[in-house]
Amino acid sequence: MNIGFVCHEIPPAPTGGIGILTAELTRGLIKLGHCVHIASLDNAAQKDSCEVVSSALTIHRLAGGQGRVRGYLNRLRLFLLIRRLAAARSIDIVEVPDFEGWSAGWRHLPIPVVVRLQGSVTYFANEMSTLPNASMKFLERIALRRADHVISVSRYTADRTAEVFGLSLSPTVIHNSVLLPDMAKVKSDYGSRDLVCYSGTLVQKKGVFSLARAWPFIKQRRPKARLMMIGRDGRHGARSSVEVIRELAGRHADSIDIVGHKPKVEVEALLSTADVAVYPSYSEAFALAPMESMALRVPTIYSTRASGRELMRHGVDGWLCDPDNTEQLADQIATLLADESLRHRLGHGGRLRISETFSHDKFLQANIDLYQRCIKERYELSGLTTESLLIPRSPESI
Repeated sequence: MNIGFVCHEIPPAPTGGIGILTAELTRGLIKLGHCVHIASLDNAAQKDSCEVVSSALTIHRLAGGQGRVRGYLNRLRLFLLIRRLAAARSIDIVEVPDFEGWSAGWRHLPIPVVVRLQGSVTYFANEMSTLPNASMKFLERIALRRADHVISVSRYTADRTAEVFGLSLSPTVIHNSVLLPDMAKVKSDYGSRDLVCYSGTLVQKKGVFSLARAWPFIKQRRPKARLMMIGRDGRHGARSSVEVIRELAGRHADSIDIVGHKPKVEVEALLSTADVAVYPSYSEAFALAPMESMALRVPTIYSTRASGRELMRHGVDGWLCDPDNTEQLADQIATLLADESLRHRLGHGGRLRISETFSHDKFLQANIDLYQRCIKERYELSGLTTESLLIPRSPESI
């Protein structure tokens, strides 16, 4: 197959969950002999470019820009690029994230358009009880209605998205996955260091302020405890999230180390030194961060909100918390810091959960099966044969 992805989180652009998922899915597809084209809007680029990374991977970068008119032009240019790739049979299918509704208004294409629900702007606004942008909601809704098929990264996200947009959706649920780190990288020493770790963007919806509020209570029981926060500083209104976190922690702010954004390999190295990883999120689609800590055998506390219970079984693979219950969160962290055998049990249970239920091989095959089914259905509707789809086509053969 030849698969197209629309993803604007390709380095050097800032990379979040959509970018990480697309990158790992791309690597897996290429390893199995498929070819990938990625269409990326790059606000830092001065002109459009086409980078042939290998015979199996091509990245098309469209120069971005600011302003409403420029935004509409960018959407048109993106559609024209996808239409050209489809017409040339460079791609047999294209996947677009639900975030910002980039496929809204796309006219008919000879290939199927798949939208993956990973948490749209409107979805997260409703989750956080804030007023969604009306224009953005319109675009995201139109993109969902236009899709030939919808994938959701969790059952919760599928149901909540249908509710938020007032649509009848029948998505295929394919939970996110993470690659299992080598055993040499995973946590093996569960002796106490009194180190708590959080990784992810420092924003309210991730529960970082709840963690900061709980920190003074944790320090009462574990005076030597330290909190390491790995991730990019977000904003909270007109203020820095880091500023708010330190304010909420009060006199214990000096025991919080905020190390900023780090490459994945460094995040893994830091996480594996922690006694506990904590993610008290208010809203997620299907978060990668807790999965990564579980895969490293780090005992993990996650959230009861959103899709938390789809990932973790409380007391088996980790612990679930209510981000609004500061005392509960503090008690869970302090209890784990004090109990080495419990940390060992939950750490090993977490990795087992990832390897058995959310393995990357199962995730990859589920996506391939879906792509092939969507392509087959489109070709049968067109009265065409699907035999040629079994032969990947490199950029040089197009």
